[in-house]
Amino acid sequence: MKVFEPWEQVAYLWDSNANPLFLIGHPHFPRYLVAYPGLVLEEVIPGRGFSLYMCAFFATNLVLFRRVAGLHLSGSVGAAVLGLFIVAHFAMNGRGVIAWCSWLLCCWVSLRLAHGLPMARQVPATMISLILATVSTGVFVVVCLALALVPRSPLLVAPARSDRHADHVGRRFPLIYAASDFFLLAVEKNVDFYGGGFAGAVAMLEHGLGTVLLGPSYLTLAIGALFGMAFILVVPMIMLGPGLTAVQVLAIFAVLGGLFGFTVLTLAIPPALALLGFWLQGVNRRSRRPSPDSLKLAIQD
Repeated sequence: MKVFEPWEQVAYLWDSNANPLFLIGHPHFPRYLVAYPGLVLEEVIPGRGFSLYMCAFFATNLVLFRRVAGLHLSGSVGAAVLGLFIVAHFAMNGRGVIAWCSWLLCCWVSLRLAHGLPMARQVPATMISLILATVSTGVFVVVCLALALVPRSPLLVAPARSDRHADHVGRRFPLIYAASDFFLLAVEKNVDFYGGGFAGAVAMLEHGLGTVLLGPSYLTLAIGALFGMAFILVVPMIMLGPGLTAVQVLAIFAVLGGLFGFTVLTLAIPPALALLGFWLQGVNRRSRRPSPDSLKLAIQD
């Protein structure tokens, strides 16, 4: 049986008998608040309580993934892709499961906004996504950027159009202010953790996916290549017209967010599996279509 354990930061606060109400304003307050019900449940059911709490997020992730990927459980494609999604969960820790819940909520909201649905209806899901994303600084940064940029990205096939309801700044100001404040705090904390200043920013990029892509001696070359690739890929798309789906753009955000750490990089798995499901469902539909020759024979008969 898979057992999830609280990660080091929240476990330390719990062992210190920290009251969440006394930590308001502390950088770790939001993530401690997210994990707190699981820690209380672990106290009641030792060895199983926190895992049961994670099961609630796991079940939510399944529902959200089905909505994002548009999978039908009755088909073999849906069962196969969902099976891969479930297997991926067993390789994750507790923080990763919560981070995925935040990311899938972000994907769901981004898709709805990209299809032109009003922002006012997405505020509750957006708030929950941002709160859950605080379990990881990198995840929070990627979720914030995705919610702000993906729905109206020029790379989309049909970017969402602004309307007076969706863009009423006054209605969304508290949410924007709170998210922006924690966003700046998260980035600053992450840079300070790696030494502060430009050196800290460089060290942060060398963490996670950067340990593979951004070795110290190749950092300048890698950043230059990254900008070059972005120029080569993005400029022709803008000139020739948009052509990416929201799920594809979300996958790109997750991969680039992998520079903040491997936990963030795993966010690319759900959109990648969704794209795999789209492709397999398309192949399945095409294989079921009768060929022109068979149609001719049917007509002749």
